[in-house]
Amino acid sequence: MPYMAPSAQASAQQTEEAPLRTNDLVARLHRRIGLGLRSTAVAAGAGAADPAATIANLLDPTRDPDPWDGTDYTVDPGDDGGGRRRLARQAITTWVDALVATDHAVPEWLGWFWHGHFVSAITEVKNPQFMVDQINLFRTTGRGGFDDLTRAVSVDAAMLLYLDGAGSNGESPNENYSRELLELFTLGHGTYTEADVSAAASALSGWTLRRGSTEPQFVPRRHDDTPQQYLGSSGVSDVDGVVAAIADHAALAPFIARKLAVEIVGPNVSDEVVDRCAARFRAADHSIEALLASLVDEVAAGQDGGAIVSSPLLWYVAARRITGAAPAAEAAFAELRAAGQVPWLAPNVSGWPTGTAWGNAATLVARFNLARMIAASTPDDSATLHATDGPALAEALAVPGGWSASTGQALALLDDPLDRLTLALASPDFVNC
Repeated sequence: MPYMAPSAQASAQQTEEAPLRTNDLVARLHRRIGLGLRSTAVAAGAGAADPAATIANLLDPTRDPDPWDGTDYTVDPGDDGGGRRRLARQAITTWVDALVATDHAVPEWLGWFWHGHFVSAITEVKNPQFMVDQINLFRTTGRGGFDDLTRAVSVDAAMLLYLDGAGSNGESPNENYSRELLELFTLGHGTYTEADVSAAASALSGWTLRRGSTEPQFVPRRHDDTPQQYLGSSGVSDVDGVVAAIADHAALAPFIARKLAVEIVGPNVSDEVVDRCAARFRAADHSIEALLASLVDEVAAGQDGGAIVSSPLLWYVAARRITGAAPAAEAAFAELRAAGQVPWLAPNVSGWPTGTAWGNAATLVARFNLARMIAASTPDDSATLHATDGPALAEALAVPGGWSASTGQALALLDDPLDRLTLALASPDFVNC
């Protein structure tokens, strides 16, 4: 990786009296794609001696086992909604706890990222097992080929239910998924026509879910196999043809590159960075792994698209990872809902808002309440409770660059460790990464 931080050069001069401190670049990348540093990594001076090696380790493709393995979340056919809500909350809590506990953060972060991109919601899907299966699809496939991921999502049970594909047939093809596939998932606004939407709806028809089955099935008699003209390609008549035509479109690579660049490089990422990463993505046959590496290289080389306002869920996960806290699940779930972000409950097919949209009053209050819950459940031996001054607390929380003047002044007024940690976690310095 083309990077050698000044702190890495200086680290050779460190002594036992001046222990290595967390490298700012490493801390920033861990907040953006690594779910936040663990307290043990901070104590070890993460990345200070060799940032490049630490970043390479962050990008290790190893992933955790299925966090839901062995549990069936299928709803009883006679359920009145109570069982569904109970199972959904249990499955969501299991996932959040897995995000907090993982030692292989990037694959898990990608699972979360694709959940906010290829959106489905339990309110329409109904069956928690289908949502579990979809998240596992993102976790296991979300680092491979984007074309393969798009194909798999297009016939995924949760997506078929969420965007009405399961009821689509050749006589009356439903256009919901075919429209969002282009508008939100692959190409973006202004890249297609209404004729393209209709063509894809016909080509994608025939996939359904039979009562009592957990696996989508293709039913030929429900399918319109008439060859379609789609995005400039002729003879498109099935899901593979739809995905191939999208893959050939010039808008795909920059659209996906920008979507990930905003999350990794920052909201004001330059067109030049997006273009370079899109070119690498295209040359690698739409390998998400290659795109991810390209974006990390850009950050390591000094590209900065500005601070990212961490969404409530990612902020909550990062805060728990670095403090070791384990708040009561029910209370935390309620505050995440108040903050506006609970997994499986995106407000619409566009997913959750981003950036300054998270600065609304309800989210700020809920964040502060969560920060207090996290501080109160932080283990007594955590360095985040024993930091006696602002700089020490900034280091314990791996805040790149330390506190702003205003946050530092506010923290200096607090004597109680719980109050100090609460304010630090809820501060813009920790929220923004």
